[in-house]
Formats: sequence, C-alpha cells, structure tokens
Amino acid sequence: MFRKILIITALVIVLLLVLNLLVSSMVTRSINEGLRDIVIEQDDTTFVEISFDETNVNTLSSSFTINGLRLYNTGNENETTIGHLAVNLSYRDFFALILPRSEGEPPVIRRGQLRMSDFEFISGSSGPGYRFDLLMTRIDGNLNELVRAFDTGFAIPPRHSQEVEAEVLRFQYFYTFSNETLGISRDFPMPEIERFYIQGTYSPGDDIFNVSSMSVELDQLMLRADASLEHISSFSRHLASVDSGNEQPQPFLSLNARAEPKTTLLEVGEGGGGLHFDKMNVTYAGPFFEGVEMRDIFFTDGAEISLAAENFTFFMPRVFIETYGAMFGFLGIPSDSFFLPGLRSSFSVDGNQAIIENFALENPFATVEVKGRLTLGSDDIALARWEGAAVNITPRTDQSREFIRSVSSFFNLRLQQEDDTYIIPLTGTLGEPRLEGISRD
Repeated sequence: MFRKILIITALVIVLLLVLNLLVSSMVTRSINEGLRDIVIEQDDTTFVEISFDETNVNTLSSSFTINGLRLYNTGNENETTIGHLAVNLSYRDFFALILPRSEGEPPVIRRGQLRMSDFEFISGSSGPGYRFDLLMTRIDGNLNELVRAFDTGFAIPPRHSQEVEAEVLRFQYFYTFSNETLGISRDFPMPEIERFYIQGTYSPGDDIFNVSSMSVELDQLMLRADASLEHISSFSRHLASVDSGNEQPQPFLSLNARAEPKTTLLEVGEGGGGLHFDKMNVTYAGPFFEGVEMRDIFFTDGAEISLAAENFTFFMPRVFIETYGAMFGFLGIPSDSFFLPGLRSSFSVDGNQAIIENFALENPFATVEVKGRLTLGSDDIALARWEGAAVNITPRTDQSREFIRSVSSFFNLRLQQEDDTYIIPLTGTLGEPRLEGISRD
C-alpha cells in the first residue's frame, strides 16, 4: 500500500514538472512573440522601441525573468537598459496576469517581489541620468491602487492596506554633457549612494502613511529616519480646498532623522577642511503638502523643528590656518580645529515668524545661546529680520572670563551683563546680522 502511494506521488510530481515545462515554454514563446521588437507610439513623431535578449517563465514558482531589456525613445533619444529583471508573484496574481482577460481589464497585483540589476538611464542629449547595480522591491496590498494613488498625489487613496519595501544598491546620479559639434560627451557623477532602504505601510482607515525604517548609506555618512504623514489623501488637495472655502484636513508630517559619520573626517571642499561629529538628530512636526518645497519646509506655518548634535569638531582649511594661524596662536587658541561638545536648537513657526526657543553652542570656553524671533517678510529667507533677539555668552572658565574682560577693555567696548552672562542684542537680517550691543565709548 505504501509503495502504491509512493508511486502515485512520484507520478503526480513528474506530471506537474512536465506540465510546468510545457506551460512555461508556451507562455515564454507567447511573450517572446508578443514583445519582440515592440514599438509603442506616444504621439505622431515619438515612439518607444522595446527589445530584449531573452525571457523565461516558470509557472511552478510563479515567476518570469527578462534579460537584456532595452527601451529607446526616438523623440528625445533617452535610453534605458536593464541587465536582468525578475518578477515573483503570488499564484493568484501570476495566473491572473498570464490568462486571458476582458479587453481593457488590467491585471490586479496584490503580492509580489521585483528584482532588477544593472540598470542605467542615459539622457539622449545633455541632461541627467542615473544607474544602480541592484533594486529589490516587495509589495503586499494592491499595486494597482498604490500606483494610482501616487499618480494622483493620493487624491485617490488606496482602498486596501499597503505594505511596501525597497532596497537599492550602489545608486549613482550623473549629468551628461554632450556637444556634437565639438565631439564631446562626458558624464559628471554625483557621490554614490552605497545603499538605500525604505519600508512603509499605508492604513486607509487612519489615512496615514508610515515609514517605519529608512536609511541612506553614503561613502562617509549614514542617514536613518522614520516618519509618518497623516491625512495623506489631502496632500494634493489641501491648497485647492483652501481657495474654494471647503478646506480639507491639513496633511501633517512627523519626521525623526539621524546622521552618523562613517569616517573621522567629513571633507568639505578641496582645501583640507571638514567636520566630524558623533551623531546628529533632527526632528520635524508640522504641515507638509503639495507646493511646499523642501527648502521652505522649515519655515512653514505651524512647524516645530529641533536639532541636536554631540561632539562637533570643525577642521579648518589650509588657507585659513595659513592666514590666521599666527593670530590665533598669539591668543592661545588652536587654529587647525575647533571643538564643540554640543549643539542644540529648537524653533517653531507662527504665521510669518520663526520663534527661536533655543539655539545653544557649547564649547570648552563658553556657552553661546541665541534667542528671539525672525520675521519672514519675503520668499528670500536671507532677508528675514531679527526681532527681540540676543546673543547670550556665558563663560565656563576663569580664563574665558578674563579673556572677555581683556578684549572689552582693549577695544574700549561696553557689553551688557546680567550675572555671569554677557547679553548682545541681535538685529539686522538672517543674511546680514548685526550685534548692536557692542558700542564704543
């Protein structure tokens, strides 16, 4: 009896393997015939030509691969090449993809993985391009709904919960300069991203997109972050709803970012200068919607921002040491580096004012604090004006107290003092600040 069961099981396995080979071969041949040298018309003058070396479909593992994929745009001459593309789907989604469907009915992808290697996008003329060695992505939810949500700026949010994960290895962005007359074509690469990773989820009931883990690894620096964006379905509709009087909930971003150097010196420029710190932490809590640029996000009404760093060391460039080294040496201050045990900053934005609750620089000689308000009167942040602001200097050693008194006496300066703290009112603009508290007799 056991022998019969064993024989039947073996026959079933062999039959499944044979069926897999036959079906996989038929589907592969059908894909090859359908996609071979395909041309997609974008308009009357622009076409996208698609070609590849080979494809393979495996129904047993519900996967398919494409090798040597190439997409060429005849209009702008942009070219995309992918050395290897592999897709693994759930059996349900896989057979929904390969079996016949009603005309115009797209396949629904709920769960799957994609692996892409040796990717390169090259601009046909002078312009940006990028390449990476490997991309791996995973989705559990509904890919169709997620793509539609991103296409519409989440104006049409997904109806199902989504979980996405992606990892990119050795990503490089570059700019291509080409001149046919001079016969020049050269790439100007940006610093390579050794690894990028992100994992996120979307909850339709709460309308929140959570990034539980994100990391960016550079040659000299490691960046990590986690974030959540509430009311994401209002991301692209908030500004329009304000104008119409039917205001949508304001999208709210909570971000916690951390930076840790991988080397003892983060080089800045080519003059030998740079910096080092043990770790840095930045938090942001406030509005974030379509139309807000990253350079303006820290001055968005309702935002609260904080920054903290430990053990900062600034290494001065060679030209600074050569120019000012002797003078600093006369004062007993090293000119090759400057050490700050800590840096703390926090401020909030209320209307057109940035309120500086705390900005403190700690060093072995004194604690320097800045408090006050910045009035944002124009789009140029450098023109923001200081109001009710002051620089407070509290000496930490007897030597630093004596040094401040000596400098004040030598230059015949008057410094406002409260207990052990020197107070210097701060006016002017962010770009051109003035220390009004320093006055001569």
